[in-house]
Amino acid sequence: MVQIIYLVIVLVSMSKPVLAIIGLNQNMCPHTSQWSLRSTSLCNKSEPEYLCLFDDNENVYKEICQKNSDTQRPGYEFVIRGELDDKECDKDRYQPIKLTTAGHSRCMFDKSKCSEEGQLVYDNGTIISDRLCRCDYTHSYSFVNASKNNCFCDPSTEDCSCYKMNCPDKLVLSPDYMCIELKKFPGNNNCQEIKRPQINIDVSNQEKGHFTIIIPKVLARNRKDLLILFSIFFGAVSVIGLVYRYQYYLKGKRTGKYDKATKSRTNNHTYISL
Repeated sequence: MVQIIYLVIVLVSMSKPVLAIIGLNQNMCPHTSQWSLRSTSLCNKSEPEYLCLFDDNENVYKEICQKNSDTQRPGYEFVIRGELDDKECDKDRYQPIKLTTAGHSRCMFDKSKCSEEGQLVYDNGTIISDRLCRCDYTHSYSFVNASKNNCFCDPSTEDCSCYKMNCPDKLVLSPDYMCIELKKFPGNNNCQEIKRPQINIDVSNQEKGHFTIIIPKVLARNRKDLLILFSIFFGAVSVIGLVYRYQYYLKGKRTGKYDKATKSRTNNHTYISL
């Protein structure tokens, strides 16, 4: 009976990898180019495979020797939680293929930033795929090279460079990267619009008068255009203010309130003789 129990314990222990912790590094693992040297100097023939992994329980990196390398499914990396465990790739990395512990301590690929001139993020990707980029048509940027999908570009397989595309006069660049008439913007497009804030200001309550200023979510093809739009907006607000003051003046003149108020202010002045 004792022999059977001992055999069961041995079999259970063999089913789980035994981690031979050989060193610690608080900040980071050695570069993968150094792993072979670390293996030669720290590991032995019975456990020749060197790896360095993050210990999720103790928040430190640990150097380990083990008998064989392990393989992880796509989208995941290894960590130590008492024993080897899996963890999803960080948000800025991805792993489209199986990951082995032979030379790798984390997901292998950095996600693209989509931050070059004229680029925007179209989709953040997943643990197994890169981010997708697009060009900012609201500032007149279009793809240098036609992408497989007209709306976005996969930087892991394509050149996602953007360039400033100048449309003819009275035309603007649409979400489909076509020059169209301003009055037809945005039109029926295959590609998603880039959402921009819309400014609506209603000035009412002037008897039957009603003023509306709308700056739509378009169309700033560059910073100069945007500055012009804001100049027009603030100029219109100033004009409305002057109109209201003038109407108030005329109404006061008709009722006599304006003259009385002026006289009252004059009588309240104090004069000092010198």
